[in-house]
Amino acid sequence: MRGHPTLLRPYPVVAFHGQTSAGPTITNATWTSPALATIVLDTQRSFLTDTYTIRVPGVYFMFCQFAFTGGAWAATETAGSRFVNGAGSVVFASTLEDLQATFNGRAFTRISVIRRFAAGDTVSAQCFQESGANIALSSTAAENFMYLYRIGD
Repeated sequence: MRGHPTLLRPYPVVAFHGQTSAGPTITNATWTSPALATIVLDTQRSFLTDTYTIRVPGVYFMFCQFAFTGGAWAATETAGSRFVNGAGSVVFASTLEDLQATFNGRAFTRISVIRRFAAGDTVSAQCFQESGANIALSSTAAENFMYLYRIGD
């Protein structure tokens, strides 16, 4: 076991899962942090409205997904998602994708990243759409969410 000493140490369980509670409207051509009003899990009680504060330093896996409602999307309409820190700097971003491909009249944007954080760092999930009009996210809470899990030192 010499080669893997970190596997023998107990990790503090750090996990977060938040969802939107209704279909908030996302303003055209504006990065937005939707309020994740339904907290499914927050082991450190570290989430407030749209921002998660890291209390336990380490390596984290983060994932978010947003589902835009609407009908047929044109090839020129784009959407994306990203994570930002408290200063508004981008932690990691998806490329803006065209919204032509839909599922059940919804266009999904999602992103995942593994990143090291220090205690006190903050992170928020944001989404973006450029369709020429404001578009609501799906009112199905399970389609709009952010996960965050500590996976190592």
